[in-house]
Amino acid sequence: HKSPQTVVAMVVCCVLRVRNNSLRTFRLLQVGDVFYTPKLKGESWNGESWEFPPSFNESVEGLVVPWATTSLSGLVLEEVSSKEQVRCVVGPNELDAGSTDWLRIHDSNWEPLAQDRWKPLGRRHLLGAFGGSVELQLTLREPCCSGGIDFAPDADMGSYQFGSSSSSGRGGSQASGQDKISGPAELASCIHFETEICAAPARTVFLNVYDLVSATSFVNSVLCNTMVKTFGAFHAAVEVYGEEWGFYRQQNP
Repeated sequence: HKSPQTVVAMVVCCVLRVRNNSLRTFRLLQVGDVFYTPKLKGESWNGESWEFPPSFNESVEGLVVPWATTSLSGLVLEEVSSKEQVRCVVGPNELDAGSTDWLRIHDSNWEPLAQDRWKPLGRRHLLGAFGGSVELQLTLREPCCSGGIDFAPDADMGSYQFGSSSSSGRGGSQASGQDKISGPAELASCIHFETEICAAPARTVFLNVYDLVSATSFVNSVLCNTMVKTFGAFHAAVEVYGEEWGFYRQQNP
């Protein structure tokens, strides 16, 4: 059973994109969050499963990995052929004595899985009102131990290429990539939560938004956050190929 939690203030973990780089089909069975309603291709979540076939690559809105203290199910993912399922939640890590929240993976009985791959998200804050959210991409790959293939997008060509996920190099067997998942631990090895920046194609242009000055940080967090969006004092810069460009007040512009 799920162990009781005493901390109710969690980091808000938003999933902005889902990408399936494997030859398997996955389903999102439950979202488990009562505060957000996810949308895919403009359609709101209606309680039915979302299917992610091979080469699936779509942005999503309002998909949040739920807090362990407020969700009975967690975010539930299933591999279709094996029917194996895992649950993803945000909460404290028993191995961490600090106030950091972690993105955790569990089996259907809430037993922890792949704890070495749990992702630290940052210090928790009061119901999303203080501190920024964490934005991630969910990437689905072949199991780490399958020796199969990774159906990965080529950022330069805009197409897909096959690359071996095993240590033997390219040309892994397609059949091994289609073997059934042997258990929830193997399914957990298919699931990768990555920062949107790290997962973005090489030629992506970023708009980086900052507090105008450090003194406005607290006010901005109250007036513009994951739960309330009104106004604030910010400045922005454009990042291209790892270099950031912006306009600043100068004596001789």
